[in-house]
Amino acid sequence: MAGIHKFGGCFLKQISFVLMLIVAKAGAAAPFGVGQKDYVFEDRVRNRKIATHVWYPIDPKLKALALSDGSPFLPVVAAMDAPFAKTTSSLPVILLSHGSGGRADKLFWLTQYLVQSGNIVLGVDHPGNMTGDNSADGLMRIWERPRDLSFALDRLLENPDFTSRIDPTRVAAAGHSAGGTTTLLLAGARLSSAKFTSPIPECAGTKDPYYAAICKQMKSLDLKSFPKRIVEGEYADTRVKAIVALDPGMSRSFEDSSFKKLTGKPYLLLAEKNHAPQDEIYSKEFLNKLPAGEVEVVPNSFHMTFLQACRPDYPKDDPELKELCIDNDAKLRIQNTVAQKSLAFFQRIWGKRLSAKGRTTGSGT
Repeated sequence: MAGIHKFGGCFLKQISFVLMLIVAKAGAAAPFGVGQKDYVFEDRVRNRKIATHVWYPIDPKLKALALSDGSPFLPVVAAMDAPFAKTTSSLPVILLSHGSGGRADKLFWLTQYLVQSGNIVLGVDHPGNMTGDNSADGLMRIWERPRDLSFALDRLLENPDFTSRIDPTRVAAAGHSAGGTTTLLLAGARLSSAKFTSPIPECAGTKDPYYAAICKQMKSLDLKSFPKRIVEGEYADTRVKAIVALDPGMSRSFEDSSFKKLTGKPYLLLAEKNHAPQDEIYSKEFLNKLPAGEVEVVPNSFHMTFLQACRPDYPKDDPELKELCIDNDAKLRIQNTVAQKSLAFFQRIWGKRLSAKGRTTGSGT
């Protein structure tokens, strides 16, 4: 489920000439640039400090820098604490949930497209299931993730920098892998205590150090120790009107009947292929849980297709990197298509969109 645990840290640096060309090409026609503000919101009820990143539209002429974490992935390219772009309307906000062992910035390919199109993106790094702070117990406590996002949204709506910028009637969510599962919970799907099981069942023989460590921990984890009332709790946020789930996990842990009572409109995009048996998370079983039009398989995609693309000099001779960085060129093309589909879906649900000049226009995609 998107294991990238060993790529941590954060520092600011200039990107290489080759990488600059890639970034410039990706955003050449964008009406907005990308600004970033970082916060740490403390949920004292759950004893949880939630690192929160907010990306928002800015004047495209403002200088942006690459915020690199030393990982193989293409970096976030944003202007820290830059002033908002001048628009005449409040903006939609998309809540962003990363995969297991990851961080919000590893979905920047989607964030960049959404922000450049006139949206605010709020991403959190989920404690207990993120880079540098990860365990099987944290992975299985999937219900903490939607609560992280709802809590962060509450705090952002109280923040004077954003209070007048956000349109609370246009809230959506997007996520990959465990983050896709998170969005389903935000939309009203419910887990079943009787069916609650590991999202990475095919552990034997893996050469990936992330999966090997998590799978070892899973063997000693008693899933029945989680209270039924917690597992089967209601974690929907009715402000979330639409969700995009990218190859979500835990398909076998859901109460199927809950998909008939969703409060947020779902759109699931599933991986077509597996690199190895250990990649099988049974996401295609969602095809039987949701009606046609709400779930589809993305041709030629793998689970890691929805993870940030790697820098041009990767992959290297490392089992995990080969999994994360394979087929990089194809990944970039597919991600562009998926980003377009995601935004079009959100716009259909919201019924209105922001033009390049910041004017609200009619529905359509």
